[in-house]
Amino acid sequence: VLSDDFQRPDASGIANVGNSWFAWSGAVEDANIVSGDLVRTDSGHYGMILNPAQGVLPADYSVTASVPGSMVNASWFGLVGRWDGANGVRLLFPNSTTPTIGDANGFANNNVSVSSPNFPASWSNSAIDHTITMHMSGTTITVEIDGQTVCTATCATNATTTSTAYGICGEGDNYAWHSIGTTQP
Repeated sequence: VLSDDFQRPDASGIANVGNSWFAWSGAVEDANIVSGDLVRTDSGHYGMILNPAQGVLPADYSVTASVPGSMVNASWFGLVGRWDGANGVRLLFPNSTTPTIGDANGFANNNVSVSSPNFPASWSNSAIDHTITMHMSGTTITVEIDGQTVCTATCATNATTTSTAYGICGEGDNYAWHSIGTTQP
């Protein structure tokens, strides 16, 4: 298990948040540590904040994030898995009801849009924290929210057998991330 719960002193700027977090494309993405959360401070631009995961990740693994309930009202946020320095696979929520799965190097690249996902009833509750998990196995991506399977899709990018990073993607919008980590089945 590789994980970060961001429980450390407040820090300003991606270069200061610790645990090797970095912005993929440089100057556009940014984040702070605020009261034990990672808070993105950039906005209006699809980008990625990644963690190198201490080396090469296995072919099949999961990325799970814990987020505050306010995320149900957010848009253009998501998870990145299997990043190899040029591309990876990502789960993105352009709104609270239609997740997309595709290439991590762009918000609209090779989208598999899930127009009728099976969201749990808990997802509409903005007063509780939520977990979002992206399971990656071969070319199959399975998305869980609060422990319930929401959708399954195929993404060719996920056939890459190794990667060196995972993280968050989308736009900033000043939303907080409580924790994020990887597990191997």
